This record gives sequence, structure tokens and C-alpha cells, in this order.
Amino acid sequence: RFQSPRVLFSTQPPPLSRDGQDVEFLDSTDSLNRNIRTKRATHPVHNRGEYSVCDSVSVWVANKTTATDIKGKEVTVMVDVNLNNNAYKQYFFETKCRDPKPVSSGCRGIDARHWNSYCTTTHT
Repeated sequence: RFQSPRVLFSTQPPPLSRDGQDVEFLDSTDSLNRNIRTKRATHPVHNRGEYSVCDSVSVWVANKTTATDIKGKEVTVMVDVNLNNNAYKQYFFETKCRDPKPVSSGCRGIDARHWNSYCTTTHT
């Protein structure tokens, strides 16, 4: 049986953080597609001068009708699954690009004199 840390069934929205620190829940009044950020603990030595080429946003998403399976095929998603009189929703942990051009020249760390660059989400 295959288990994924990016897909789960639950009766309530899952926490954004997997480690239990700075956990935020998406309640039913919030849009599940909005961006929610939590604080990250950074080690003082490891954060100097290290930047991602493209900024990303991660969030749990529900109410999807289609998804891509592990073989790359598009499949239909069951929005609600009823089990023992409980309605379970299927949640997907998605990471997407925040901005296709985080800096004016494209992606950080790319020599703009010789290369054109942009950030793109490869799959969700």
C-alpha cells in the first residue's frame, strides 16, 4: 500500500506544518487555496547568503476534481468519502512558485547577461 506525505483523508483541514511547531489550521471559513505562511526556525549559520532561486508557497488544498498520479496520469479525485457516517475530504499538499520572476532579471543567481530565466511550477 502506498502512503504519501502530500495526500491525506481527514474530517478537518490538516496543519500546514508537519513537525507540529507553529501549526496553523485552515478552518472551514477560509479558502483552502489561499496562501498561509508559518514561521520557520533557521539556524543562524545556515541562513547567511543562501537564497532559493525561486520563492515557493506551500498549502493544503481540498475540493480538487482531478490530480496527477505517481505514474503521471490524470485521475479523477473523490472530493468526499463517507466512512462510518463521517465525511472525509481528500487534501493535497501543494508547493507552487510564488512569483515567476522573483527579481527583475528572472531567477536569483542566474547571469542575466547570458541567460533568460523564469520560475515555473512543474507539477501539483
